[in-house]
This record gives sequence, C-alpha cells and structure tokens, in this order.
Amino acid sequence: AGRIFFGEDDVTDLPPENRGVGLVFQNYALYPHLTVKQNILFPLQNLKGEDKLSKEEMLARAYDAAKLVQIEGLMDRKPKALSGGQQQRVAIARALVKMPRVLLLDEPLSNLDARLRLQTREELKRIQQKTKITTIFVTHDQEEAMSISDMIIVMQSGVIQQIGRPQEVYDQPVNMFVAKFLGTPPINMFTGSVRGGFHREDVRGFPRLCGRKLSGNDGGIPVPGGVSKKRQAVRAFCPDSLFFVNIPLSAIRPAVRTCACSPCATVQQGQQLSFFPRRCLSCVPAVG
Repeated sequence: AGRIFFGEDDVTDLPPENRGVGLVFQNYALYPHLTVKQNILFPLQNLKGEDKLSKEEMLARAYDAAKLVQIEGLMDRKPKALSGGQQQRVAIARALVKMPRVLLLDEPLSNLDARLRLQTREELKRIQQKTKITTIFVTHDQEEAMSISDMIIVMQSGVIQQIGRPQEVYDQPVNMFVAKFLGTPPINMFTGSVRGGFHREDVRGFPRLCGRKLSGNDGGIPVPGGVSKKRQAVRAFCPDSLFFVNIPLSAIRPAVRTCACSPCATVQQGQQLSFFPRRCLSCVPAVG
C-alpha cells in the first residue's frame, strides 16, 4: 500500500511509538484520575532505553510544554476542573512534550464553541510557528483549513482531490467537488455548453447581461484555452470575485440577483446596480 517517509527517513516498519508522532484527539482523551502535570508527563514516563529521561528533565519538559500553551498555572488541577479549551491545551502539551517530528491534530476544535474555536485556532498557529513542527490538521471546516494552513489537501472518500496552497486551491479548483467545498458563501455554478470558444449558460439572464460586457458576443462568456468545444461544461465564479457597475436594476433578473448579488450587497428598490465577474474560474466538465 506504500511507504511512510518523514523527510528522508522511512518509518513504515517502525512501531508507532518509535515514529516520533504526536497525536491530539478530537475528544481530548485525557486521563481523568491524573492531574494536568501527570497527563503531560505520561508520555515521558513511558520512554525506554536511550530515550529515558531523569525526573528533573521530565519536569522541565512538562513545564516548558505547559508554558507554551499557557496552562502553567493549572498543573495541579484534574481534567474535570478545566474548561473545554483548557483541556484541549493539555492534550496539545502532552503531544508536544515528546518533541515529535510530526504532530497530528484530529479535528481538535470541533468540540469548542465558536468564540473559543477562533481563539484556539490562532493559538495553534502560534505554537506551530514557534516549534516549527510539521503539523497535519484534519478538519471539515473550510474556514479553519483556509486560515491556518500553509498547504491544503482536499480529500473525498479517502481519495486526494487536490493539493496546493490555500489561495491556489480556492482560485483554481481542479473539479466541482473542490470548487463547491471551499468558500462561504458557496460558489455559483452555471451549466451550459461550449460553442465557438464561448460558454453559453442555461441560465438566460446572466449570460445576456454579462456576455456583452465581457465578450461582445451575443450571450456568451469566453472560455480558457484547452477547453473542448461542443461539450457540456460548468462555469463557476465566486461571489467575492464580483465588482459592481451602474445599470438599471430592472435589467437584472431576480434569479440572477438571488444566486450572485445577494451575498455581496443589499439591493434597495430603485438602486442602480449590476455585477460582473472580476475573475472567472476555469470551465470544468459537467458531472454525467
């Protein structure tokens, strides 16, 4: 099924405890009968052979990890006396105390409320930048992925769909799944066909209004090179990629206002407003 490499080192055949991996679970997985200090010390107490540390070294590492996540004042408390955010910090400190080569975070913020989730997200970013540990952050929250990562891997049913930097994946999705998954409000999709180098949508009001402005061709939008002619395709653009110009509001059909304008502006009766894509994403084959 393949090999696992950390840098140049093949760790496939190593026992999991010897691979140098720190893991933070979604539900914290703290030992309820142990104090914060004892929870953080636990991985160090199980080191063997050359890796075994003295008590003084273990305590020093535990307090360093606690200070990094700002819980050094909670070392004598038990998990039940901590808030959800504090418990998550203990779990992170426990994972960091071994100084792992790779840190795995399994949806670590999903059990936190919205305000605490935002705060902890920034803390995780600060910790990663300070420790320089390669961190894999698993999340279903696209906003988390976009804001915290240097590189995104989008997966569907265990299969990688796209790898790239956040803005690259957002601007240039490789398929409809990636395009729909990223972005709030969601991307707009218009199905149609490619004829004569222009994409002609099934949604009538949009191409007639925008097509003349973008292409001068009756009802079509230019497609990028490499897109086959005479085939079904989907044109997609993001609501945040629009700019507004003065055109009579009556020229904008309600269906178009609903799918494209409403996420970007409040339309008042009698207001002169229209919209054009500042950048359109590439046409992608329509599913089926």
